[in-house]
Order: sequence, then structure tokens, then C-alpha cells
Amino acid sequence: MRCVELVALVALAAAYTAPPALESGLLAVGGQTDESPLLHEPAKLATSAGVAPDACPGFNCGENANCCGTGGAWAGQCPEQRSWEDGLAACETFRQEKAADDKKKAALKKATADAKKAAAKDSCPKCGDDGNCCGPNGAWVDTCVAHAIFPDDRTQEEGLAACEGHRKFDQAAAAEKKANAPMHPPPKRDSCPKCGDADNCCGEHGAWAGTCPRERSWDDGWKACEDYRQKAKERSCPVCGEDFNCCNEGGSWHGSCPMLHTYDEGYVSCTAKRDAYWDNEATKIDKDGKYRMTHYASQTVLNHMFKHGAPSSNLEEVGLTIHCFDDTEKVDEPWAPCDDGWCNESGQWWSASIINSNLRGSFGDGGIIMAPNQVSLLCSFDADSGTIFSGCKNGGTANDGFFGPDATDEMMLSHMNGGAVGYNEVIVDSAQFRANMPKSIAAIVYGLKLGNAAAESGLRTSFDKVRAVNTYVMLLDRYNLTEQEIPLLRANFDTEDVSGVNGQHGVSLVDESEGAREYLANHPYEPAFEKWRKGHPYLRDHPERTHQWMRRRNEVEIGHALRGGVPASVHAPADEGGREGARRGASSS
Repeated sequence: MRCVELVALVALAAAYTAPPALESGLLAVGGQTDESPLLHEPAKLATSAGVAPDACPGFNCGENANCCGTGGAWAGQCPEQRSWEDGLAACETFRQEKAADDKKKAALKKATADAKKAAAKDSCPKCGDDGNCCGPNGAWVDTCVAHAIFPDDRTQEEGLAACEGHRKFDQAAAAEKKANAPMHPPPKRDSCPKCGDADNCCGEHGAWAGTCPRERSWDDGWKACEDYRQKAKERSCPVCGEDFNCCNEGGSWHGSCPMLHTYDEGYVSCTAKRDAYWDNEATKIDKDGKYRMTHYASQTVLNHMFKHGAPSSNLEEVGLTIHCFDDTEKVDEPWAPCDDGWCNESGQWWSASIINSNLRGSFGDGGIIMAPNQVSLLCSFDADSGTIFSGCKNGGTANDGFFGPDATDEMMLSHMNGGAVGYNEVIVDSAQFRANMPKSIAAIVYGLKLGNAAAESGLRTSFDKVRAVNTYVMLLDRYNLTEQEIPLLRANFDTEDVSGVNGQHGVSLVDESEGAREYLANHPYEPAFEKWRKGHPYLRDHPERTHQWMRRRNEVEIGHALRGGVPASVHAPADEGGREGARRGASSS
């Protein structure tokens, strides 16, 4: 009996002293736990009695707005010297001030939006630099007089009145900008003099310790140590192996992966050496004029990009940029945008989508993965916006229109916050893509709609695969490339399971380059294309209808996803009847 009582007392003591479980921040999609110390939400704990709401020294509230959190004034003291509840209670004033600040910013944002609407009603076509229609660069410049003499004379006062809304808008916008302006300029990746705990400049022993989050954000502290983290990883691999991976043959970690290090860590540890090599290679031209592809034309690199893609305005960091085959390609060069006939606009802009481990939706099953350092975006949308004939002319910003080329990160966040359903649309500069061919191409891919479901269920998107393999072989022959210089990839991931609950067997993108010519010999393109045309009489001889048909199929799939169903493409592989396949997919939900 005494033993049972002793065990109960020990359990009670452990429950009393253990820190309360913090609510981990979740990514906007998939329920995947993000272990970064930057994104956690404050824990919802009971207020501790006897602790002043501003008791945290210097308002130095750490992670999770808790004085005991990493970087906080009481970090390392909890729960031995202080309780986690006390740490939370000591930052109550800090949280209230932040909530008030957020409320003020929201009010200023609304005031700016209201002022913008009012400014649109001004009678002046274009207000001048001084908020006067008569002022410099104004629509009425040089036509206004001090005192009206004739009935049609315009005065300076009238010029001011005609721009009243614009002046109020400028004032509101300036107030909002000032309220949102950071106390310090955005940090550079090497701007931290000394990185602290958790490789964060705000962490304990870091140069900014004690200043976060009042003066600087934890996110800024993380960004300021980016170079430090990269160098720390690189220093851990003295000798890089094959394909610039520390785990591969010849590398310092060869034989210890994946037991002690992951292959992905081996890849990252050689980043500097790999980049230096390819920077040098870019200046070389073979004597026979053979094309040299970028280092992005690699299964290893593209798998890494897919896995670690995240919201950014740098295409090298977002994941994979893919144009899916939709008949806006040239017939004799199916990897290049069409520039005449019904699809001549594709010669100016070309639609694509960004995918990564958290954004898996694509417009079609197969397509072209673009080399991110050889292309640029004109704009982007967080959903299909029907840009084939209009490009970025849909106007506006955010959910009401396009995101500019410097706001791709905002588009991706908007897509993720919407549940990552469907696919986004990015508009690529076609002229630049063509000018940089073939280097602007990193790979040909198929299986984007079914992923590993195709292998597990026995389904095959026959024509999509034949089309992708045929394009790949034509690309090799056109530019005198080998299978080792640019890959043919098969998507091998669950297209909907961003949380990873269903698991994945193998890498996300499987290299099928070596068997491409043999497959095409056994499955010639022309018979497969003719079979597909017979199954799609609505589209036969009407390539201009393909894009619209694909959009309708995707609408069915998105409807399934929103209702928790399975992709329509699983029910209707692409080589089945077009509208009939879409109808069957819809009826199965």
C-alpha cells in the first residue's frame, strides 16, 4: 500500500513541475507540426496568481510570449525556480500591448482602404505631386489661374478640391506605412554579430538576446543567422562525395548515412562547393557547341527543392515551377510556348504552377519543370485565373486579382491559408524562357495528378506518360543531350496528403530517364495520340478547347477535395473519355 502511495506522490510531483504542453504552431495545410521556434502560437495557460502582468524584466518575453521561453529573461529558470504559468502571467501586459497594436494597425489598414475608395471619386483625372490637380505632373498643370476671369477658367482652389480624396488617401497610407515600419531594417542573412541558442540571434547568448520581441522579431533573429547555419552545416563535411553529397561515394559521411546523417543533410552540407562548381561551369562552352544544362537538371536537386519549397519571391526557394502540357506548346517543339495562331499570346506569357511538399496541386499530369535561375515571373494567382488570353491583365492584388512578381510569397501563403486546395497559377515571361532554352528546362515530368496512387492502384495515365516521354526524347535529340544531363521524372507522392499520414515509398520524384527510349519504342506516340483523339471527339482537331476542358476536369477534382473526396483523375484516367470521365468523377463523390 505504501508503495502505491509513493508512486502516486511521484507522479503528482512530476505533473506539478513539468512545463505545460505548448500548443505547437501548425502549417496552414496538412496539420504538419512545424518544429521551428518562430511559428509557435502562445500557449493558453491559466494566469498565475501573485505575478504582476509586467513582471518580466525589460519586457523581455521569449518564445510563445512567455518570460520562461527561449530568449526570455527567465529562460533556463523554469520550472525549477519559476513555473511556466508565472512566465506566461509575467508577459500579460506585453500580450495586451501587442493586441492593441494589432488592432491599431487593422484600423489604419481599413482607413487606407476607405480613403482609396473615396479618392476614386475625385474629379481630377491625375493629381499632381502636391495633391493638386493644377500642380506638377497634374492633369491641369499650366492651365490654372490664381483668379478666374472667364467661365471656364480653373483656379488653384478648384485643383485642390478636385484632389481632396487623393490627399486623404496619401495621409492614410503614410500613417499605415509608419505604423507597420520595423524599428530596424530587414536583416541580411549574415547580419547577426553572434548567433545564440537555437541558431537565432535573439536566442540566449545571441547578440540580440533581450531585445526580442520588443525591438526585433524572432523571425528577424532567425533570418540574421542564415549564413551561420549554412556554414555550420558545410563545415561538418570536409570532403564531398559524388553529386556533391557528403553521404555518397568518396564523401566524408559515406557509410554513415542514413544512420547518423540523412542524405538530405549530406546534400545541404555541400551547398557551397556545389554552387562554386556550377558557377565555374556556367562560363564554359564545349568545343563541339554542346549545350550545358544548369545544376537544377538533376533528380537529387529537384527532390530537395520539392521537399523544402516554402513561400518566397525567389523562385529558387519556392519548390518546383511547372508548366503542364495543355496544347499551348509548339507542335515541333513541345517544350516551348506557342507563338502563333490561336495560342499566339503564349509567346508573351505562359502559365505554370508552383508545387512543393505543401502545395501539390497541378493543372495537368505531365509537363516541364523550369530551371528557376533561367526564368522570371510576370505575376501570380492563388488559383486558376484563366490567363491564357489575358496574362496579368486581370488586375488588382491579393485574392481579388494578381500578385506582383515580388509578392509570390504572399500568393503562396494565400494558397496555403485556403487549404492548399487545387493549384495556383504563375505567369512566366515566355521570351526569357525561349531565349534561355534548353537551360531554362530542368526536367520533363509526368504522374503529377496520380503520383504514387498510380502504382498502388494499377491505374495509368497512358497518354500523359507517352506524351511526356516523347517530349523528353525529342528534347534530347534536338539539343544533343544525354539521359545523364537532364532527367525524365515520375511523380511518386500522394497528391493530396500534404501531412504525410499515408506515408511515401521512396523519393518524391523517380528518375526514369534510362528507360525512356525503350518505353517510347514499345509505346509509339502517334498511335497513342490517335487513340486519345478518338476518345475525345469534342477536342479532336480543336486544340484551342483543350485548356478549357482541362479546367473543367480540375473543377471537378477541386470539388472532390473540398468535400473530402478523392481526385477525379483517379476515377477517370486521362486516356478515358473527356466529358464522360469528368461526369463519372463527379458522380462518385
